[in-house]
Amino acid sequence: MMRRNGAINTLISLEDFKSLMGVDDRDDKMSRFCLVTATHCIEGFCKRRFLRNGYREDVAFYGDLVLPLTEYPVTNVTAVHLVGSGLGFDIRLEPRLFKVIPRCGMENDVPFAISLSPLVKNYRGVEAVRIDYRAGYTPGNVPADLAAACMEMAAWSLNRYRGRSAVIAWLFLPEAFGRFPGHPLLKDKRLPVQYSVDVGKLLLGLFIRNLVQPFTQLDPHTPFFGHGEHTIPEFVGAVEYIAK
Repeated sequence: MMRRNGAINTLISLEDFKSLMGVDDRDDKMSRFCLVTATHCIEGFCKRRFLRNGYREDVAFYGDLVLPLTEYPVTNVTAVHLVGSGLGFDIRLEPRLFKVIPRCGMENDVPFAISLSPLVKNYRGVEAVRIDYRAGYTPGNVPADLAAACMEMAAWSLNRYRGRSAVIAWLFLPEAFGRFPGHPLLKDKRLPVQYSVDVGKLLLGLFIRNLVQPFTQLDPHTPFFGHGEHTIPEFVGAVEYIAK
């Protein structure tokens, strides 16, 4: 996860992390490792990539004109091709035959899709639509919750590697116990000392999960954002109708 200029591609910058943690250049290698690991963990949990990059997707074509894209937010679509053994060769679509919904450049964390013109159905033998596009956030424009989750996870790892306690004091306030009353480690407020780190890891993990859960990759065929019965293609169609 390195950029060509040598900078690391993580949810928060190395400079910001060092400033917030109060560490100097001697800890650069360890700080870099913690940031990269935290970013990979968050992206793995959410099943998507957050930082801007180029992607190519071959989406199976069965006649649907709205094709959800895996990564978002989309910054631009460089090419759309119709692919199929019956075509003889790939057909590059003109920009007038497709559009991106929502429009490219919007950094709202919602799924994007390609909306194809009905004229595409005139081509016989189309098996897939190949989409080349760029998507993701720039390192300095990552949503605050994702940056906070990366910071917390990397800080916990750095403190652990440096042999320091990673338990945050506020986690042991009475209010914290009321939030997770069912966990066996939280039944008694007078916890043994040996449980303190375990409880800290538990609550820190729950805190990070709550930060990143809204950014989890959505299945295009499941109800949008878990509400109602509308799938992502139906949601995109609704956005397109409202935008008219």
